[in-house]
Amino acid sequence: VLKPVSKESRWALKTAIGTSLGLNKGVCKMPFAAQVTVERKLNNYLSVEAGLRYNHLASENYRLHYLGIPIQLNLLLAKTGKLDLYAVVGGVVDKCIASAPTIRLRDEPIQLAATAGLGVTYRLNDKIALFAEPTVSHHFRTNSKLKTVRTERPTNLNLICGVRMTY
Repeated sequence: VLKPVSKESRWALKTAIGTSLGLNKGVCKMPFAAQVTVERKLNNYLSVEAGLRYNHLASENYRLHYLGIPIQLNLLLAKTGKLDLYAVVGGVVDKCIASAPTIRLRDEPIQLAATAGLGVTYRLNDKIALFAEPTVSHHFRTNSKLKTVRTERPTNLNLICGVRMTY
């Protein structure tokens, strides 16, 4: 039987930065991501998380700026002392919001991606923790004519690291 979560620890605010592994060809540079999410515990083992993510994708010829909405489920796998290990599964909806003058934004489609991975949290105290989430993401094909790390290699290894504040 799952115990209810205490009221004072149901919500968390997470801020993070991260990247994906770049391509060896040098055509696409390593992407950069920054995000703010809110996490809501459903019980002692399961939480849901959603927020806002900024992505910067660049190549030799252009720079693309995306705004996205990440949504994920977190499942606690182990809790020992100050460390938590959890699994993550979710997705992201991205839209290009700024680009080179020669690229028309309305021609750039919405980008969908699925993500899965593990996360580790190190609690500094009862309110603040550091976390890292190595994940695998798969960006689904669109009719975009631009070559990015997402079109050249749709499945990527990612690492997001940040601070988690419980309230």
